[in-house]
Amino acid sequence: NIRNRTEGTYWALWAKDVPPLGYKMFRIVVHQEKKLVDEQINTSDVILENRFYKLIINQTNGAIKSLFDKSLNRELVDANAPWKWGQFIYERSKSGRNFTSNGFVRTGMKNVKITGMKKGPVWQSIFLQGDAEGCVNPNGVKLEIRLYETGKRLELHFDIRKQAITEAEAMYVSFPFQMKDWHIDYEAQGGVVQPGVNQLPGSASDWQTVQHFVSVKNRKAQIILGSDEIPLVQFGDINLGKWQYIAKVERPTIYSWVMNNYWFTNFRASQDGEFKFSYYLTSLADTSAIVASRFGWASRTPLAARVIPAGEANQFPTMLSCFSAENENLLLIEARPGNDNHSIILHFREIGGNSSTLDGRGYINERVRSIDVVNALEQTLESNLGNIAFKPFESKFVRLNLK
Repeated sequence: NIRNRTEGTYWALWAKDVPPLGYKMFRIVVHQEKKLVDEQINTSDVILENRFYKLIINQTNGAIKSLFDKSLNRELVDANAPWKWGQFIYERSKSGRNFTSNGFVRTGMKNVKITGMKKGPVWQSIFLQGDAEGCVNPNGVKLEIRLYETGKRLELHFDIRKQAITEAEAMYVSFPFQMKDWHIDYEAQGGVVQPGVNQLPGSASDWQTVQHFVSVKNRKAQIILGSDEIPLVQFGDINLGKWQYIAKVERPTIYSWVMNNYWFTNFRASQDGEFKFSYYLTSLADTSAIVASRFGWASRTPLAARVIPAGEANQFPTMLSCFSAENENLLLIEARPGNDNHSIILHFREIGGNSSTLDGRGYINERVRSIDVVNALEQTLESNLGNIAFKPFESKFVRLNLK
């Protein structure tokens, strides 16, 4: 039980090993309610720790001063960065909307207070709040840091109350990482991009749009970060005003660009109200794009939950999968009904950089009579297939023709 409202109670459930395109049933047995347990707050540095990570939170600015990965045995945070890890940043332009790289004033949170710590079976949390320019103060910014017990995962949940301001302004959250011989990959529309290397010539270089993940990596490890709500990022520095033609990322730092009102047309002059946004993170020795893609997609595509009241006994299975692709390097992007109402269209993408073969014969059953490869308009390219070959990073639309 994480919170109660008049319309009901909200629960958090860690559902493990749910089969692909299927379901898994859980029975809720009501015993004595186990709520999140309040923990004592230390007056010195505040620490969250479990078997995966040790976090040290700075009570002055509300940022994380240390994030130590126990399995990798390394510090992940650059303590010498000008803006700290998870720090909220408010920005004002000194010259209206005539942007230059040094034409901004930036401030962080002040009057930061740690309001509580809680520990439950799924995660443990620390709660902070403070004041920030551009927000409705006091306590215009609230932050919950969640350290998961069930898997190697960290989350930041922000809740801000924004003032209506028409002067040029922006907000960021900074993530300065520490890593040797690093580079940055991020998932764009249709694939993985390394800024300034395999980026489309002439595309935006001062900021990028992230789909499901950003990865800071070398040959030994990678740190995977993403957000469900905030897609814009700036790499290495806050780059507005540089107007780079080719991206130059000099530090393994990610600035999440939360919001701004900088543009002249088709945007409101101000942004105000309550905004909630979050970030998710893990760090692994596996440096493949496969594990980064699957972590990012699983984080941004939550399981759909349905609560079924208790009733009579039935013979339905407690776990079921409609169909699955055994190839870990084939990512199912989309599944939808076909235009003819007698087929299912599956959009696959190869994400590992290797040739692969999908065994389509495993899909043939009492419901599926044949398999085709089609284009985006569902026009047949190859028909009655047994196996479907994928080139490295290739996308294909597969049609399951139903009986």
